Amino acid sequence: MAQRRALALDNGSTLHIVTTERSDGDFGINAEPKALDERRRSHCDLSWSVPIQVHGRAVIEVAGAASNGAEGDGLVTADLDRPLAIQTADCAPVVLYGPGSWFAVAHAGWRGLEAGVVEATVARLQQCGGVVDAAWVGPCIGAECYTFSEPDLARLTTRFGPAIVACNAEGEPSFDLRAAIAVTMGRLGVERVEISDACTACRRDLFSHRARGEAQRMATVAWTER
Repeated sequence: MAQRRALALDNGSTLHIVTTERSDGDFGINAEPKALDERRRSHCDLSWSVPIQVHGRAVIEVAGAASNGAEGDGLVTADLDRPLAIQTADCAPVVLYGPGSWFAVAHAGWRGLEAGVVEATVARLQQCGGVVDAAWVGPCIGAECYTFSEPDLARLTTRFGPAIVACNAEGEPSFDLRAAIAVTMGRLGVERVEISDACTACRRDLFSHRARGEAQRMATVAWTER
């Protein structure tokens, strides 16, 4: 069943975070529309904003009506009752927030991290007048569960430092996605960071594209309310 968090913010509102699991069904944007809408409303009965994810750094500001169909891997808003959502099946869902009304979500796989999606999302939120001092990072694939290209790993080591270099269970090179996110948060000055240790490959109640070739996606949706 979906994992739920409710975080009290300094401005008096509550930030809700829901991350679905396998038993909640497929939340990929290519799922059957009626079934997808029913699944979404069963967890948050408001109109979700969901981007077309491209593993890049584009960030969409959502104001007023829900935003769907635009390409991007980050969403920001200051609107109450305005759910922002992304889909994952090995990449990390990231929720960024602070003392004010602005918050954001980002889809952070290795390509998005290399492109700077987290930095771009924080910058967009700050340009809108928001402050980020905390982050929540949901389930993603653990470094021990997959191999990674050595040339890509060398390039990412230059980008993030040696903390991201890891090995899988067979001793082959791997990229530590969680470590790269932690490094990024440290550089951005985000002091409160909660990172889930749930691995999409190890946990059969989660979807994994790399480990099992699954096309389905989990959703992470966040919204604020008074």
